[in-house]
Amino acid sequence: MLKRVLQKAMRNDSRWLPLYFQLYRYMKRDRRSLKLLPLDSITRCKPLEQGVLMPSYKGYSHGPKCFLSAQQEISEIQHPDLHFRIFQNARVSAHSSSVVLGDKKLFLETLPESKVDIDYRAGHVFMHGVRAALVKVGKAEPLEQGIFLAGNGAYNYYHWLIEIAAKCQFLTNLPARYTNYPLLVSQEVRDIPTFKKILNVLAEEREVIYLKPSQSYVVNNLVWIDTPNLLPFNMVGDNQLRVEDCYIRKASIDYLRSKLLQEQCEHDGTVQAERVFLARTPGKRDYNQDEVEVLLKEYGFSVVYMEKLDYEAQIEVIRAAKYIIGPTGAAWTNLQYANSGTTCLCWMAEEYGGFSAFSNIAHIVGADMHYLRGKTGETEISQIYKCSYRVDLEDVEAFLERHVPTVGRNDMQVCDVSPDIENDIESSIGNG
Repeated sequence: MLKRVLQKAMRNDSRWLPLYFQLYRYMKRDRRSLKLLPLDSITRCKPLEQGVLMPSYKGYSHGPKCFLSAQQEISEIQHPDLHFRIFQNARVSAHSSSVVLGDKKLFLETLPESKVDIDYRAGHVFMHGVRAALVKVGKAEPLEQGIFLAGNGAYNYYHWLIEIAAKCQFLTNLPARYTNYPLLVSQEVRDIPTFKKILNVLAEEREVIYLKPSQSYVVNNLVWIDTPNLLPFNMVGDNQLRVEDCYIRKASIDYLRSKLLQEQCEHDGTVQAERVFLARTPGKRDYNQDEVEVLLKEYGFSVVYMEKLDYEAQIEVIRAAKYIIGPTGAAWTNLQYANSGTTCLCWMAEEYGGFSAFSNIAHIVGADMHYLRGKTGETEISQIYKCSYRVDLEDVEAFLERHVPTVGRNDMQVCDVSPDIENDIESSIGNG
């Protein structure tokens, strides 16, 4: 109860916030680890040094194209200047896109000009409003220097690849004096084989220091690279994403494609299917998947569980596919490897609003991606993420009849080789 009152006071910028905070600390008997700090955007901080890595430019965000109505919202956006920033004695946390300077102020990387209420709580950010935050400032491990390649969603496939790993494009553009700085990366990247493979390719021979998610670090000389592609990490209450809240640079996707496809090697045992159904392991956002499989079997689709394939096999599946169908989720991040002209169908809850991460990737690579939308009856994103639902088979069949040539009845193949850690591509709000 008191925590909710404190959160409300923080979001409303209440003058009683310091009092509520002191009461909360007393009730929790927490006298040291939490500190009430002023909060600001990292774009308004004053680093020791900074420089522009990519200038601002006008772009567009392509929203989900509804199959039934053929409508698609396209919003003009302004990609901000992309900077590197140098900080001294900066406190960082593996799961937070933020820095604390002198334990006196929190600077958070936020969405440019967002009009929605976004929740950035993670890592050392325990709670925050618009102008203040509760930050965990317990004992921190010292580091001499490093380039920060961690942040919100570092354990999530979409956020890791599209937002964080994409920063490697700019490592060679940093001033020469920072060339030999080690990369500061969340420990999950070391522990998840797919993530580690991506890092090995993009970072090449650079030294890497893996940050423990539960530990804070104070870095004497920190290099911060602005995130080139931004998607709200989480939403507050019943706020919905808008199409213009998704920022993805074509240059980032081109970079990731060129580097990762260049390293692609042959992989034995993967079903090379032109028609792919991205199935999900039961347990989260369950739906009538078995019924959908039966229908897709009539059209020669093969079942693929991406979370059970190693990274080379995942790329092979997408490169070979001409038709891809499945529910929204992090597996669609691999659409960046698709060939131009690939036809896709994805279903997603209406309450996700203008979630446009995958529709933007589709536009960049030239895939023709359609969406089916349905209501879950939930209002908060946290509940939508968990709830079960039902896909309308008639809508799926209508899509198949219009976009997928009829074939003879085939037995369904299941692509399930080289088991990997299943949460390689675990979904979160950041990926639908």
